[in-house]
Formats: sequence, C-alpha cells, structure tokens
Amino acid sequence: MRNLINKKIIKRLTIIDYLVFLVLLMVISIALLYFSREKKVVYVFTVNEYPEWQENPFPPLYWVSNSIKAGDEAYSSTGSRIAEVVEVKNTEWGGQRRYSRLKLRVYTLYDNRTKQYRIGDQTLRVGDNISLSIGNTKYEGVISYVGDSLEPPGYQNQKLEVVIKTYEVPPWLAATYDESFKVKDTQGEEIFTIVSSTIVPAEKSVETDSGAIVRSRDPYFKDVIITARIEVRCQESICYYNETFPVKIGHFFWAQSEKSVIGIVKDSARVISIRELENE
Repeated sequence: MRNLINKKIIKRLTIIDYLVFLVLLMVISIALLYFSREKKVVYVFTVNEYPEWQENPFPPLYWVSNSIKAGDEAYSSTGSRIAEVVEVKNTEWGGQRRYSRLKLRVYTLYDNRTKQYRIGDQTLRVGDNISLSIGNTKYEGVISYVGDSLEPPGYQNQKLEVVIKTYEVPPWLAATYDESFKVKDTQGEEIFTIVSSTIVPAEKSVETDSGAIVRSRDPYFKDVIITARIEVRCQESICYYNETFPVKIGHFFWAQSEKSVIGIVKDSARVISIRELENE
C-alpha cells in the first residue's frame, strides 16, 4: 500500500517540482559550506621551493629574491588582497642565487570541519608549495609554518660558537678567513662571524710504494681552523644554520660572505666543535 502511494506521488511530480527540489539541495549545500567557513588572518612562513628531481637543488636567482620587500602585497586573479609580506630574510648562495625566507600575513578562509586554511584553490599546509603574485613577482615557495603567531611554538633562536675545519684550500682563499668574514641577512643582522682562525699546511694521506699509508704536509694547500659565532634556529633539539643546514659535529658546513666562501667544495669544511652561547 505504501509503495503504491509513493508511486502515485512520484507520478504527480512535474519537472518544475524536480527543479525546485534541486535548487533547495543546492541552497542547503551552499549554506552548510558558507557557515562552516570563516575569514581568519594567519601567519605563513615559507622557504625556497626545491625541485625534487635535483640532487643539489638551487635557491632562487638574486633578481627574484631581491624583488620582494617587506610591505609588499599579494593579490588574487580577481584583485582581492590575499597576503602581505611581513619580513624577508635573504642570504647569499653561490653569488647569483640567494636563500629566501618570507613571513607572510595571509587573509584566509578557515574550514571548521577540516581545520584547514585556504586562499583561493590553495590549501595552506606545512610542506605544501605556495604560489603567489607579489607585486610584479611570481613567487613560489614551500610552507614551513602556518599559525596565528609570529613566534611559532617549539622554535628557538640561539647563538652558538662553532669550530670549523676547512681542508686543502689555496692560500689566497685561506687568507680571507679572518675577522672580516661576516655573513648578514637582508635585515642586516650578522648570522655568521669569524672570531679567530689558524692557517696550517694541509695534511693528506699518501700511500707509499710499499703500500703503507703515511701523513704528509702539502707544500701549497692549507687547512684552516676557524672559530665562529653563528645564529641558528633550533627545533626539537636540532639547530639549523640559515634555517637550512643542521649544525652537528662532523657535518659539512657552508657560508658565504660578500667577498669569500667557506666550504666552496662539498666536504671541504666540517664542524669539529660546538658550544652554546645562550647565557653569555
């Protein structure tokens, strides 16, 4: 009996009835979507976008990183403001390129169901790529932090004194490793400063005709013991120089000042000692 009634009702429905029902479903869906989202301002930190296919990925060219300044704004394709650059930190890499790190104030839609932030069709998640038109610059980076504070929980800025040994560098390069060797970021803050250095003849292992391994001093190349003070960002007990390189004993180290470079060849400079300077 119930099935018969249902069939009679269905037969009486017109195309207009179906259209009204479809419109009601669409209105309900849009309402649910609208009320589950709210506008929120969050802070997003980004680092260089690294192509996965490159063994040694390169940061952006200097004319890309240099074109973005604090206060610049990003707009959507419809002209709506979606982000503002709060801070830019760039440091040299290889002369033509610069490590680039941005802090952004982003105007997002927050989905209360998924607990995710969105701008346009981009979901803001740590590890995801982000693409923005900042002024006249197309910027692409990787999100390293999303939150409502400019001071992420668990992050700590710290000063360290490190001893670095460089191996088999030419004398003219070794001579540049003195107190004038300083690395500054875009804010003018020194993140690496040589305190002292000692230049000695390079030592290498040589195999004799009898097969024995002996240590010999090179008549030309030099080893340099460098003591330096560095700024690092620490998270979960691991500290990173330039927010990129882990500072660990035995780990390769690289730094570039305005006129010189440490670790110009991979494995030619390694950390041999670390001391905290937090309370000094």
